[in-house]
Amino acid sequence: MPTVKKTKNRDKDIVELSKQVGRVADALDKRNRFGRKLIMGLLFGIGTAVGASIIASIIVIIFFQIVGAVGLEKYLTSDPYKSVIEQQIKLQTPQE
Repeated sequence: MPTVKKTKNRDKDIVELSKQVGRVADALDKRNRFGRKLIMGLLFGIGTAVGASIIASIIVIIFFQIVGAVGLEKYLTSDPYKSVIEQQIKLQTPQE
């Protein structure tokens, strides 16, 4: 008789394992849906853009603090540099 009980327990285990495999398969299907991938891609892209903007802003702030501490701002804002920058902007801006 002990072999009959083992077989029944084994059958129950197989049924339970089959249900768990089905649940895992359903979860993977939900995870791999197109809409979910699209939303995750958009969120990743927005997060990357925001993060890069924050890092660039910090770098610019640090640069201007260093320039101000060293005393170079008077050279960067003088007339010859302004005219060069304005000429470059005029040359690179598309004309209608």
